[in-house]
This record gives sequence, C-alpha cells and structure tokens, in this order.
Amino acid sequence: MTVTPWEELRHGPWRPTQVVPTDPPTEEVRAAKGLPRTLSPVAGEGVVQHPVFDPAVAEYSYGMRLSEPHFADPERGAAWFDARRAAIDHVLAAVADSLWASQLMLRGSVLLSAWYGSAARQPGDVDFIVLPQNWQVDEPATDDMFGDIAVRAERASLTPESMVHLHAEGALSDNIWTYDRVPGRRLVLPWTATGPDIPSGTVQLDFVFNETIPQPAVWSDLPNLCHPAAPSHLLTATPELSLAWKLLWLTTDMHPQGKDFYDAVLLAENCRLPYDLLATVLTRETNGAWLPNFLAGLDNSADWKEFAKDHPHLADQQQSFIDRLQAALAHLKT
Repeated sequence: MTVTPWEELRHGPWRPTQVVPTDPPTEEVRAAKGLPRTLSPVAGEGVVQHPVFDPAVAEYSYGMRLSEPHFADPERGAAWFDARRAAIDHVLAAVADSLWASQLMLRGSVLLSAWYGSAARQPGDVDFIVLPQNWQVDEPATDDMFGDIAVRAERASLTPESMVHLHAEGALSDNIWTYDRVPGRRLVLPWTATGPDIPSGTVQLDFVFNETIPQPAVWSDLPNLCHPAAPSHLLTATPELSLAWKLLWLTTDMHPQGKDFYDAVLLAENCRLPYDLLATVLTRETNGAWLPNFLAGLDNSADWKEFAKDHPHLADQQQSFIDRLQAALAHLKT
C-alpha cells in the first residue's frame, strides 16, 4: 500500500489499497480540492487509513470520510479503540447532564453496541436527532449547543482516572445531508489519550434536523462503553424503529451503505419488526407509495466494498448477510 498525498488525490471510487496521509490536509489544499472540513487522520507510525465515500458529505467535490484506522501492532490498536470508546462515554455523559438531553434522540451504532455488545460494529460516531421540529439547522442555537456539548465533554474527561482528555477548542464542524433527506451538522471533537504510545483521535457527532419520528423516543440508561461510571440517561430510538429506518435507507437512498446492511441484519435477528411500523416509516418517507417488493430490493443494494475498508474480514461475506436478512424478515412477506 502506498500513501497518496492530499494534493494528488483523485475522485473516487478509491481502491481498497489506497492510503491517506497521517497528517490532515492544509486549509489551502482542503479548499482547493473540495475536501470536508472534518477530515482528521489518526497520526502515528504503523497506522493506515483508507478514503471511503461518505454520502453525508457528497456535496463536496471529494465526499469522503476516513476508514477505521488499521494498526500494525494489534495491542496498540486495541488500546486506541478502548480510548475512543472512553471518549464516547464522556460525550454521552456530557449530553445526559445538559439541558439538551430532552431535545436530542440517540440512534445508531452506540445503541447497537449497548444492545448487542461485541456483535455490533465498533461505534465510531454518535448520532442524534434534534427533536423540536421547528429547530432549523442554521439557527444560532445550533452553535450554542455544539459549544456547550464540547465544553461539557472536555470537563467530563478531566478526571484523574480518565483514559482520554477531550479538547473543546479543537472542535470542527461541517454541514451534512444525511441519508438524502434531512439536513444536519457534524461536530468532531479531538481527544488525546492519557496512556503512553496511543495516538490521538476524534469523536464524531452527527445531528439531523426535521426528521420525522414515527415512534416516540424512550428514556434509556446506556451502560458505558469503556469508562467506569454511572450509565447515561438519554432519549433513544427503539430497536424496532432503528430497524425500520435501516430498511428505509437501504431501499430508498441513492447511496445505500454497507454499515446499515450489517446493522439491519443484527437488528432483524434480535427484534421482531411490526409490519405496521415498517409500513408507516416507508409510506411516510415515499409520499404514500408502499413498497411491496422492498425485500427483493435489498439484494446487493449496499456498497459493501466501502464497508469492507473498515471491516476487511467481512469483504467476501455480503451474500451471507443478504441471506440472513431475508430469513430474519421472512415474517414480513406474509
């Protein structure tokens, strides 16, 4: 694998062997190439990351994110992922302890990790829905919320036993357009590990606005991913609604993603999706047009090659996951 300098990067699709530099692009290069503001590589020897297409930032000339870091030293890699989980714990605790807690609904990989443990993907980001329907993405309140969460997360991390320290002053933000249908903002918070020889990293928080909520959020106590502390009390989506959303994205998005397919299999094998809830989600988002053949549309819909850049051990297992999802959703065919 060879490193491609930011200046020489070409438009995707990018090869699985393509590697990005460990230093972020300069502002001059970022602006000239049309790269997202929130690209933050993991710096250090023996760390490799690949460019991955990210539909949420497709408005940029180079609509990309960086893959999960791959470490030459497995123990060092395990320590880094532990540190990132600890950073996510601090972020969740910060939100739970703020006035924003009643206005944000958590969904995504953090929830699946809480529900299904090691079977779930490593949570690399934190996904929130802003619940007030009249709250627009470009309001000053959004900047206020971002600033407050960043400061609270930093404060939560500044304890003697913490594995990481978050840095509010280094926060980055970007606009996103999530799953082709709702506007959003991305907040990226940098962290440094307190242990030796662990590279720094970031926590990505994605907030979407004006999302339709077909099932009320529920208050949940989320166990910490790594940090030994009390659970975070947050409003969350249910497993059933999470699955309905995953199926919606997989069948109607312009760029369905492999990570959503993986999550859908895990959810479908562990919860029974009510037909009425799926019908509500699909018809509401498709202007009343029910999708009678949506199960068939799931086959090979997701971009599994991009997903495999994060999870190379799953590169040749797409058909297995297709079969598992079809079996888990068989009750919806009758």
